[in-house]
Amino acid sequence: MKAIILNKVKFKERDLICHLLMPNGGQISCLFYGGAGGGKRKKSSLLEVGYVIDVSFAKKKSEIKSEMETASEFQLVWNYDQLRLSHNAFYLLSFYLELILKVARPLEHDELDLEEHGELFNVLSNAIFFLEQDCANINETKFKHLSLFLTKLSHAMGVYPEVSECLYCGIDLNEAQSYALLKNEGGFACGDCLSQKEEQQVDRRALDMSKRLRATVVQSIRTLYKDHQQLSNVGAEESNELMEYLFFQFHFQKHQFKTLRMLF
Repeated sequence: MKAIILNKVKFKERDLICHLLMPNGGQISCLFYGGAGGGKRKKSSLLEVGYVIDVSFAKKKSEIKSEMETASEFQLVWNYDQLRLSHNAFYLLSFYLELILKVARPLEHDELDLEEHGELFNVLSNAIFFLEQDCANINETKFKHLSLFLTKLSHAMGVYPEVSECLYCGIDLNEAQSYALLKNEGGFACGDCLSQKEEQQVDRRALDMSKRLRATVVQSIRTLYKDHQQLSNVGAEESNELMEYLFFQFHFQKHQFKTLRMLF
């Protein structure tokens, strides 16, 4: 079955241990004998982070219990070429994989054959594919790619913010003069309601940011990855705000992500 390589660690001389994202949206750790290449024939490794592979797993002996699978055979399905040549694109890829590693649910052995096709797998595979396609422009579009990924991921994980109505009064936010994103409430609240709540006071800068952020989120969720060129350019500020919203939902801290300092 298909899988996306999330990370890899060398084991012994020629073997690799990889975390894989499976089609149902869960992750597993898997041992690939000879996966690091080398040997007498100096074989190159086909296992790189972000690659899509087709893998079959060895049957486990009933008396041996292990959380790690063993690959009986595998072959490359899709790989990138341009990504490795662009610093910004590869930093984005690394962050995508690091984030998915933290949110994807570990699978049990008897869950590997689940036929459901998870939204999480589609989000990551599309993000990597179109990142590869847009490497030539990535210096100008990296935050657009990041915001699109974060928005799609929030929807896949069930934490997409309420963007249509005020959380408190239910007014259509398109008719509100101002509004702000409340991370702890999971959506936007209009300025009138916020002005009546002392604990929810926000400044003008935050209100202006929330307008740009909501426009980004709404546009991103309605846009297919293949149409990402149609998205308006997104700045670092909006991307950072969207990332902080997602981190809040999962109780993540920025210092937990090694790749973040390379993006902002």
